[in-house]
Amino acid sequence: MGNLRPSRPHAPPPPFGVGYVWLGPLLDVDGLPGTLLLGGLFAGLRVYPRFWTMWVQSTYPRRLLAVEVVNGVLGTLVVVLTLHVLVPL
Repeated sequence: MGNLRPSRPHAPPPPFGVGYVWLGPLLDVDGLPGTLLLGGLFAGLRVYPRFWTMWVQSTYPRRLLAVEVVNGVLGTLVVVLTLHVLVPL
């Protein structure tokens, strides 16, 4: 079948659960607005480096870059909102 391993190792996903539990109480905003603020912060930290790398070092079409940004932000917000429901702060 061949080698199914990627040619280069991927970085591990960010530990949203640890960051949520650690940074959540430090925000001055409680409840859902605080969770959305934290989700926005996580989304920026997660999406921006990948977007910048794709934009600067390649010739990806703008539409693909927009899809990457939207999917990254929505995915991050889903994770943070799930943590908001499952982990009481």
